[in-house]
Amino acid sequence: MFRDRQSARWVDGALIGLGGAALLGRAGHVLLNWEYFALHPDEAPRFDLGGIDWHFAVFGALIGLWIGARLRRFDFNQALAWCAPLVGLIGLLVWRTCAGVGCAAGSEVETLARYPALIAAELTDRYGIAAPRWNTPLMGMSGALIVLVVGLIALRRRWGARGFWLALALMALIMLLISAFRPLSALERVLDAAVLIFALLMVFVTQLQRS
Repeated sequence: MFRDRQSARWVDGALIGLGGAALLGRAGHVLLNWEYFALHPDEAPRFDLGGIDWHFAVFGALIGLWIGARLRRFDFNQALAWCAPLVGLIGLLVWRTCAGVGCAAGSEVETLARYPALIAAELTDRYGIAAPRWNTPLMGMSGALIVLVVGLIALRRRWGARGFWLALALMALIMLLISAFRPLSALERVLDAAVLIFALLMVFVTQLQRS
């Protein structure tokens, strides 16, 4: 943490951002599932059991990166610009992981015969129960791939921090749309919308700063 090379400063900032994402993401998961964790408080700090809320994780990462920028003296907005492709890449990896463990399974449908092959499929949920469901993992991976492309374009065309906020807004919009096909609480949908609105606001703010 005390090296002076620019690359070392970026790495240190990224590590602080990851720490913030993990801590706030886990805290958000616990809060959103408080009825369960109130009965099992010993499981709340156990990251090995899985469970990270993406809304809180994003803001945790942003707070951590901002703190890292202040401590290690690098430009926060430039760091955001480089992070634009990571929004889609991380989303793609998370959805791919969830596809294997059922942590983001879609709501059940009556029968697969009514839907195209890729729209619905026989999928398991987090409890290992197999049933015909909306193929939300595929929807998520497809959406994340689009966000990744947008992030790469933003980085290549030097959109600055605006590219990151645009990628985040697009990811939040995709998550909000997919939520219609998942058994989520109203609060989780509100959080999707809140991240979308905040990211769009920051797109507007960063555009004003550039003009």
